[in-house]
Amino acid sequence: MVAAQLPTNESQRLQALEAYHVLDTLPEQDFDDLTQLAAHICQTPIALISLIDDHRQWFKSKVGITASETPRDIAFCAHAILEKEIFEIPDASEDPRFADNPLVTQDPKIRFYAGTPLHTPEGQNIGTLCVIDRQPRTLTTGQQQALQALSRQVIAQLELRQRLAQNKQQETYFRAFVEAAPSGMVMVNKHGIMVLTNQLLACQFGYISPAELVGQPIECLVPARFRAEHPAKRTAFFQNLNPRQMGSGRDLYGLRKDGSEFPVEIALNPVMTDDETIVLASIIDITERRRAEAKFQLVIEAAPSGMLMIDDQGTIVLANQQLGRQFGYAKDELLGQTIERLVPNRFCEQHPGKRMAFFQNPTPRQMGSGRDLYGLRKDGSEFPVEIGLNPVTTDEGTFVLASVIDISARKEHEKAEREVIQMREDFIANVSHQLRTPITSLRGYLELLAKGLVPDPAIQAEFITRAYDDTKRLAGLVNDLLDGFRWESGFFQVNLENFDLCQLLRDSLEAVKGLAQSKNITLSLALSHTSLMIQVDPHLLEQVLTNLLSNAIKFSDQGKPILLEAKVEEAHVSVKIIDQGQGISQEDQQKLFGKFFQGDTAAKRAGAGSGLGIYIAKKIVEAHRGEIHVESEIGKGTTFSFTIPRGNSNDSSLKECNSNIKAIKEMEVEV
Repeated sequence: MVAAQLPTNESQRLQALEAYHVLDTLPEQDFDDLTQLAAHICQTPIALISLIDDHRQWFKSKVGITASETPRDIAFCAHAILEKEIFEIPDASEDPRFADNPLVTQDPKIRFYAGTPLHTPEGQNIGTLCVIDRQPRTLTTGQQQALQALSRQVIAQLELRQRLAQNKQQETYFRAFVEAAPSGMVMVNKHGIMVLTNQLLACQFGYISPAELVGQPIECLVPARFRAEHPAKRTAFFQNLNPRQMGSGRDLYGLRKDGSEFPVEIALNPVMTDDETIVLASIIDITERRRAEAKFQLVIEAAPSGMLMIDDQGTIVLANQQLGRQFGYAKDELLGQTIERLVPNRFCEQHPGKRMAFFQNPTPRQMGSGRDLYGLRKDGSEFPVEIGLNPVTTDEGTFVLASVIDISARKEHEKAEREVIQMREDFIANVSHQLRTPITSLRGYLELLAKGLVPDPAIQAEFITRAYDDTKRLAGLVNDLLDGFRWESGFFQVNLENFDLCQLLRDSLEAVKGLAQSKNITLSLALSHTSLMIQVDPHLLEQVLTNLLSNAIKFSDQGKPILLEAKVEEAHVSVKIIDQGQGISQEDQQKLFGKFFQGDTAAKRAGAGSGLGIYIAKKIVEAHRGEIHVESEIGKGTTFSFTIPRGNSNDSSLKECNSNIKAIKEMEVEV
């Protein structure tokens, strides 16, 4: 047995066969009719439509045998596809290529074989139409011609089958496309009958499913007032088939099943089929768009920023009240004016050129990127602005919608931030100095003592005292820094307990007594009650009191008195520290409670503090749900006051002072 060689175009041939998607499909009458006709014409008991894949011959149709396939290496048809015309074997038992072939020696005991290749339109031989007999014989010329004609019909059936499958697939794709479209879709024939719609269109018009609409005239979706003229317009479209928007320049409406109308936008596209021309229409419900347009003026008016719209000539065609307020105009005063009316004089000359450049390349962007922009008010004053530009394209042309934001507050904030940064830098420099000074002094004292260079016990004691004072200064500075960090980070804990505020005030005065003595300052205490129980953290509140008292002493001249006052105000207690010191400027009062603030240079030298004390005092008072304030006048003195809630303490905890005690009770500080 001699196996057939592979065709030189085997890969292309197999691709052509696969493209028909016919292998291993069920029998089909159209193909069976052709094999029966071939067997009848050629007077053979067996006829086959045999398709050759990479390892077998498979029978799409068969007459006279039960097998559905055989291996390719024993197939007669594997030889036949190598030919251009009929491949005929009169007696296979006498042919050395087939004499020992199992199909010859065993069932079906082939003697005669004639097969004509199945040529695809591209020239690929994908199989054969063959006839087989168990007796030696030959075909007549007429039978050969008939067999070739039938083979062409096999290919024709395969081509038809392929086209039908492709058409069905395309129809499936088309229906899926129509159904998945983001707008309502309807297909109408030249008679105005709807032949296809999607679910979205049915829903738009108030129908449950497309089935309610298919087969109905398109006019059932047209409002009654337009229905009479619609058929003529439809006919005119079929006479001039071009994709276009329907009703350009006119308002279009659709009619729902319940009789209500809604605004629509319709696009028409002709679709050519083998049978007829139909129109595919896309219908968009623009109800929301119309509402949006109606709301546009409201939105512009409600915008938190100034809004205006100009045309390509720079004329203001729209402005909101906020823009008028920003520039000091009534809104109507600006309509019809050129935009340059709002531009400072020093920029007016170059502004028209920049405006025209924008209209030549209209893209949304910030105006004047990297430059400071200013607006010109009606009164001639200027203010910093930020402007966003957005092109708006309408039927009337391109306009520019501009958002104008007054950034005066932002500029002030940026200035304040720069001041905070400067304060921080000053604070770091000051703290560095204050850390180095006691450390240097302390190291000097200890070094002299450690080396035994100070034999006099009295001087040794003095050095030890000074070293101790330096460590206290360092400890205070470090504690301020740590406390500032804790309050800033939220790590500070307030432990409330019932405590006598009057005793806390006395203890605070005692704590600063030595500092007051050094400046011959009299400290006085004025109380509305001899005892006042409140809920506080006594350690933290004492820190507030000693800090404020220390500051009052530091910034008071020699011999100037200081008053500490406390009284009850409804559910709160009020505490005041009143001095007659240097006073604080109005500018510094605005910054006093910020981190790192140390006031003017003279105050820095006098106080030599960390700049965190008053900041921490404010945090402590606020942690007690209280408030702290300052009143001051240069050269006359300062009053710090704070109020805190009394907590759960009640009136029974208050003991009224007698008339003598209610008077200011002075604590004379000995000097």
